[in-house]
Amino acid sequence: KSTALPFLEYPPNLKGYVGDAGFDPLRFSDFAPMDFLREAELKHGRMAMLAWTGFCAVDCGLHIYPMPEAYEGLTSVTAHDALVEYGAMGQLFLWIGLAESLNT
Repeated sequence: KSTALPFLEYPPNLKGYVGDAGFDPLRFSDFAPMDFLREAELKHGRMAMLAWTGFCAVDCGLHIYPMPEAYEGLTSVTAHDALVEYGAMGQLFLWIGLAESLNT
């Protein structure tokens, strides 16, 4: 039985990994190699930290110059709304998809 989830069986692919408690309720370790899953977790965690830093940097006054007048004085939330209206989220999706495809 899993130590983390006593009502589930222990996932066999997790034996010997750090935090050996058997927490894999969706059984991802059955479908992908553990090395791939560990690398993906590190990469996505680092990307989330970078995104949060950028989100906070805008509110602290850090901007990339030259910046169009339309974007002066924006906060993180209003900048998001302006970029959605402008259509930049499609570009963001494209670049993230490209980065993901190059790393797999």
